[in-house]
Amino acid sequence: MRAWWQSLQIRERGLLMVGVAALALLLVYMAVLRPLNAARVRLDSSLASLEQSLVVARPQANAILAARSGGAAVPAVGPSLLALADSSARDAGLKDSLKSLTPLDDKRVKVDLEVADFDVMVAWIEKLDGAHGIDVVEWSVNRELVPGKVSSRMILNSNR
Repeated sequence: MRAWWQSLQIRERGLLMVGVAALALLLVYMAVLRPLNAARVRLDSSLASLEQSLVVARPQANAILAARSGGAAVPAVGPSLLALADSSARDAGLKDSLKSLTPLDDKRVKVDLEVADFDVMVAWIEKLDGAHGIDVVEWSVNRELVPGKVSSRMILNSNR
C-alpha cells in the first residue's frame, strides 16, 4: 500500500485526500447528524402535541379544582373546539386531508388541510357554522394540481 501511495503524483495524492475527506464528512453526516436531526424533529413534534394537550387540559383542570374548592358542581360543557373540529372533519370525510389541528386558545383552533375536496370542505365549514356556531375568522385556500382539490389553512372561532 505504501509503495502504491509513493508511486502516485502529488496531484493525485491531494485529490485522493480531498476525496477521502469528503467521504468522511458524508459518513459523519449520514451516520450522526442526519439521525440526530430526525430525532430532534420527532421530539419537536411530540412537544408540540403535548403543549396542545396542555392547552386543552389546563382550563378543564382549573374548572375542576375551582369546583372542588368552592363546593359547586362542575358545569356541563360540550366537547372542546379542538375535539369538535377533529371529529366533525373526520365525519365529513376529511380524515386523509387533515394534517394538523392546533389550539390557539380555548376559543380558537388552527386547521391545516392538504389535498382536500373543496366541496366537502365547504360543506364541513357550513355544518360547523350552522350546527355548532363556529365561524372561520381567517382562511387561505390554495388550488392543487388535481381538479376540485385544495390545500387550506383556517382559524376556527367558537362563539360558545
